Amino acid sequence: MLHLHLCWDVEDLCFDLIDHHPLGIAVELVIAVYSFVGIAATADGPLAQSLETLCQRWRVPEDVAGASFMAFGGSAPEIIVAAVSTMKASVAMQGHHRTALDAEAHSAYATSLGISSVVGSGMLAFTLIPGLCALVVPRTLRLKRRPVVRDAAGYLLSLALLHRCVLRGHASFGAALQMLVLYGGYLA
Repeated sequence: MLHLHLCWDVEDLCFDLIDHHPLGIAVELVIAVYSFVGIAATADGPLAQSLETLCQRWRVPEDVAGASFMAFGGSAPEIIVAAVSTMKASVAMQGHHRTALDAEAHSAYATSLGISSVVGSGMLAFTLIPGLCALVVPRTLRLKRRPVVRDAAGYLLSLALLHRCVLRGHASFGAALQMLVLYGGYLA
C-alpha cells in the first residue's frame, strides 16, 4: 500500500518514499512527463515569441539576437536544470544532511548534474542540431565563416574556463567574472 507522508525535505520531494512501489514509479513518470511538457510549451511558445518581439523592438542585430535572447529561450530547460542543481548543491553544503559525507556526496552529484547539462546542451547545439538541419534541408546550406568561427572559438574558450573550475573544485569570483567577460566579448 502506498503511504503518503508530509515531508519538508526539499532535496528529494519525498520521492524516496515511493521509489520501490509500482504506483510510485508511475507517479514519478507522470510528474517527469508533465514537467518536460510544461517547460517545452513555455520555452517554445510564449517565451520564444516574446524574445523575438523584444529583439525586433530593440533592433538587436540578428547575430547578437541569436547568440543572446534566442539562445536563452532555447536553453531555458538546461538553465533551469543547472540552476536547480546548483541550489541543491548549496543546500547540501549548508549542512541539511545527516553527515558531512552525505552533504559532500550530494553536492558533488548536484554540481556534476549542472555541469553535465551545460556541456551536454553544448554538444547538442554543435553536433546534433547542425547535422539534423543539414539532413532535413533539401539543398546545400551555405555558412558564413565569421559566425561559425566565433561560435566555435567561444565554445572552446568557455569549455576551457569550465574545465579549469572543475580541476580546481570550485568556481571563484574571478572565474565567474572571466566567463561573463568572455560572453560579452562573444556578443561584441
